[in-house]
Amino acid sequence: MTSSSVVVIAHVYCREDQLHEPSLAVSKWKNEEALQLHFQMEHFKQAGEQVKPFCAKPVEILKYKKLL
Repeated sequence: MTSSSVVVIAHVYCREDQLHEPSLAVSKWKNEEALQLHFQMEHFKQAGEQVKPFCAKPVEILKYKKLL
């Protein structure tokens, strides 16, 4: 990776009725409880550790608990 490279790693969440292209949906949750359980999954904890070696600054994993 060169110093000018940029990496974007993201989970993007939106309400189903706000999704302009339904084929882009990767996962769907029926209620808040199911979404909260997803946020507790191990991949959120591991993501920061996997990205950290490539970053000059500390890595933060941002989770949005409220869908707009």
